[in-house]
Amino acid sequence: MGPSSFAKFPKVNLTKYVRISRDQWRFCPVVVSANGRIKPDCVMIAGKPELREGAYYVDWYEKGSRRRRSVGKNAIEAHAEQQRHVQLLRNEALGIEVVRDEEPGRTTISESCAAFLDEVRHHRRPRTYRQYSVALDYFQECCRVKCIGRVGREDLLSFLAFLREEKMLSNRTSLTKLNVVVQWLKANGITGLLTRRDWPRFVEGEPETYSVEEIEHFLAACDPFEHVLFEFFWMSGFRDGEVQHVTRADIDLKERGQGHGKAEVGLYP
Repeated sequence: MGPSSFAKFPKVNLTKYVRISRDQWRFCPVVVSANGRIKPDCVMIAGKPELREGAYYVDWYEKGSRRRRSVGKNAIEAHAEQQRHVQLLRNEALGIEVVRDEEPGRTTISESCAAFLDEVRHHRRPRTYRQYSVALDYFQECCRVKCIGRVGREDLLSFLAFLREEKMLSNRTSLTKLNVVVQWLKANGITGLLTRRDWPRFVEGEPETYSVEEIEHFLAACDPFEHVLFEFFWMSGFRDGEVQHVTRADIDLKERGQGHGKAEVGLYP
């Protein structure tokens, strides 16, 4: 078989997900030494090799769609996984029977969760990161398999039972944590494990409302800082994230209540 015969085989790239600026992360190509080995933590940025920490990923095209999955943070293991996947795709292209019982690779659940949470931490809010971290910690606590490629439907159903029986969580909270695990699996190319009937169901309850007298009684029990904080919540109708980031420039005492998107300070609902 000549060199041209390999042109039809899918190409498997090895990249590293690294921070390239204060607020920007990118998949960058790894640097390969003269002997063909990967230089640990070395990636190409703007045409120059630089040392950056991060997680390695392999990516390839399958049926016209780009696929990507984490292969850990160790350069040697990541390179070995790239070569293994290259051979896997070549065998499939040649019509050789391939057993993918380890797909997507030998990456452990703990390694994959760590890489996934790295991305969440740098792209989502701290509160979201904490929620995702708790959900994946719970899954690792109850899951019996060690390799992400062996996670199956029974593991997700066991996770739901664990949340209800061991953690005493409601169906609604269990659904939220299950969604996190499903997102993590999807990021690693694993989908379609659950049927529609597997998902927990719940009835959306009516939100509890408080009277003006109850709110005033609550505020009376607050210290001065708490009083200002909760009164601002009450008067402005702002959500938690909005209150965290509001500045003096967002408050317009002159145009209050005129629909200019400013906090209506001093106006009761």
